[in-house]
Amino acid sequence: MRRFLALVKRSATAVAVTIALLSWSSVAWSQVEGLLGHTREFEARETAIEAYIFGYPLVTMEMTRRVMTNVAAAEGTRAPMGQFVRMRTYPSAAFKDVTAPNADTLYTTTWLDVSKEPWVLSIPDMSGRYFLFPMLDGWTNVFQVPGKRTTGTGPQTYAITEPGWSGTLPSGVTQYKSPTAIV
Repeated sequence: MRRFLALVKRSATAVAVTIALLSWSSVAWSQVEGLLGHTREFEARETAIEAYIFGYPLVTMEMTRRVMTNVAAAEGTRAPMGQFVRMRTYPSAAFKDVTAPNADTLYTTTWLDVSKEPWVLSIPDMSGRYFLFPMLDGWTNVFQVPGKRTTGTGPQTYAITEPGWSGTLPSGVTQYKSPTAIV
């Protein structure tokens, strides 16, 4: 976004300087309007590119969520919102629910809507085993990763909340604030 704002400032400055210089020359106003039209076209194109880059992950995550949750009951690699799916085999090359799954990972997946209330995730004592539970926001950014390397392998309880949630959590529950309402 900063890059975009800097580009807008540079473009506006360039237009102002161009108009000032042209007003002292014998160039007709129609040529100035032509230059302004090209500048607007350029700015519109740049704005469209920035909007695409900003929105693409949100659209991709939403389409993935719809594919993976559009079932009445958990089956295979899909389950309704708020229900876990545990893959018991490694994903094959035919698995297309997500863009690029790891070929050597047994996935447990769920989709959560935290817009109305927090969801509580309790992880049992993992007895020293390696695990991780990455949480992705709507932009596909990982915002928390409880796991052996980050939080240890003992029992853990988290409340996953939306960006604007404020409330009181029970003792022993750690808040993980998601940047988006869909996790």
